[in-house]
Amino acid sequence: MTFPLEFRRILRQLAGLFYDALLLLAVWMVASFLFVAGLHLAHLGPNTQSPHIKPFFQAYLLLVAGAYFTWFWQHGGQTPAMRAWRLRVERREGGSIGFARAWIRFASAAALALGGLGLAWAPPHLSLLWRLLLLCAVGGFGVAWAVLLDPDRQFLQDRLARTRVVVDPRPPKVRPGSPVAESDTP
Repeated sequence: MTFPLEFRRILRQLAGLFYDALLLLAVWMVASFLFVAGLHLAHLGPNTQSPHIKPFFQAYLLLVAGAYFTWFWQHGGQTPAMRAWRLRVERREGGSIGFARAWIRFASAAALALGGLGLAWAPPHLSLLWRLLLLCAVGGFGVAWAVLLDPDRQFLQDRLARTRVVVDPRPPKVRPGSPVAESDTP
């Protein structure tokens, strides 16, 4: 089964997003350890679920995620997951994105994701199944935007930040014994 080129790029982006989520989880584990260690040093105890500490902990994790993504987007346009999937974020006109565009892209993606999570957990009278379906519907809006509504097949955060995600071309294969491979050796 073959998919159109633009749809394959969207699938590649979703796979990269999943991979980035795994990497971010590892970063959050280290960041959480540092946060809890800081609580111990301040003699506040290790309870991150305390109503006084929980909002600071959540904001801290959101800032860590923002720092992770925006730093990589500003320095080469690729997170490690994007590099593995040969994806790169750049300005619409081409070239690397700066500090402001990186944070606009992250903030809009986070607002869409957190808004979906908020909708899924907000109505207390709904069963868990309905909440999960609502979460999938809101999360699917971003994919539906890219597939159905956007003429360039870019996600909403790219449209808002005036960026685009492109697929890097494959490097040419060099076989041992070829004239190109022999000319590169000293």
